[in-house]
Amino acid sequence: MYGFILHLQNITLLFWDILKGLFSRPFYWEDLLKEMDALGVDSLPITVLTGIFLGLVLTLQAAIGVEKIGAVSLVPRAVAMSLVREIGPVMGSLMIAGRVGAGITSQVGSMKVTFQLDAMRSLGTDPLRKLILPKFLAITIMLPLLIIILDFIGLLSAYFMASINLNIGSVLFWNEVINTNGFVNIINAFIKSFVFGTIIGLIGNYYGLISEGGTEGVGISTTRSVIVIFVSILAADFVLTKIFYELMI
Repeated sequence: MYGFILHLQNITLLFWDILKGLFSRPFYWEDLLKEMDALGVDSLPITVLTGIFLGLVLTLQAAIGVEKIGAVSLVPRAVAMSLVREIGPVMGSLMIAGRVGAGITSQVGSMKVTFQLDAMRSLGTDPLRKLILPKFLAITIMLPLLIIILDFIGLLSAYFMASINLNIGSVLFWNEVINTNGFVNIINAFIKSFVFGTIIGLIGNYYGLISEGGTEGVGISTTRSVIVIFVSILAADFVLTKIFYELMI
């Protein structure tokens, strides 16, 4: 329990330092753009693949539940709501966290144990501004965009499966999707994606900064980072879903 409180305190302090860094100089825009490319654009393949298979699986699962009662027309509504509001943001964030969170921790941790961070400080460069802040901002900005792409690809693959297996026409499918995913659902998905991106960037950087013990220690920190990120995303998803539920009642 003591260790949990200590880690929570240190993560909160790191988050506060990052927030202060957002409103002071210098700010390394070039590093931010590079990180957005490395953490965001390079995550497109896994995002697209996740969206494809989520759309296919959700369509089949929804069909299993409604075919017996002759309500196949409800499949687009069920898929659209579950994909955009819940499954897309959560599963997409978990998949991307496995790549991005581990990458952030291993890179920062490697620089920590090889004293590169100390070298940066000796040269008058703040590692938090040069290294931590760009990574944090990059994944926080890019994750909502990636989830939008994932949802769109997922809906396309769901339409493909529904049209082939269930003979659902394009007009019916897309009308149901549009009618189901109103402003509230889109805002729900965006807020969740933004929070999940913050969690990935914050925890990934934190475990990199506390790495010690050479390459073996970096490996341990990376494993712990991914586990903590996964659990934190699921916990945050429950809290956010509960908040949205209370607001919609």
